[in-house]
Amino acid sequence: MSLNQVKLPPELLAQLYHRVLVELPGEPSEKNQPIEQSNTTKIKSLGGHKKKICIVVAEQEGVFLKDEQLAYLTRILMACKLTLEDVALINIQEVAHPNYQHLQQQYPSTTCILFGLTPQNLQLPVDFPFFQLQKIEGCTYLFAPALDLLEPKKADREKLWQSLRKQFNV
Repeated sequence: MSLNQVKLPPELLAQLYHRVLVELPGEPSEKNQPIEQSNTTKIKSLGGHKKKICIVVAEQEGVFLKDEQLAYLTRILMACKLTLEDVALINIQEVAHPNYQHLQQQYPSTTCILFGLTPQNLQLPVDFPFFQLQKIEGCTYLFAPALDLLEPKKADREKLWQSLRKQFNV
């Protein structure tokens, strides 16, 4: 029997070709589907994550944050009666294909604060404005400008503080 005459069962073909080879007009594209993150890819964090709070930043110049931004974040946490041991600080720049589900798998959280990221950066299913508390799949998300942009703007700092007060009852 030659290779041209081999007949494969449909189940085996489905396993071999699990992705679409040709896109037809009007069919949903796989390009827009989230890329699955390997469960073995460990996301690095700073902090103890004791109170199930995740803080996500996108810092290109530091491992987690530059020193002055880390000092500012520490002051914010102190105002909320929290410390770095209570949170997991994650720099998303180190993650190949960031998404909120992978983040929740490794750091199950009740609160997730995004500084300098949009909900789309984590592939959240909902878009929402700065400083709005948004509950998604058991976690409350809050997104705000990057810390270095937030600190000099009093109006934005006040909006952030109002959201944090509401979330942490301070």
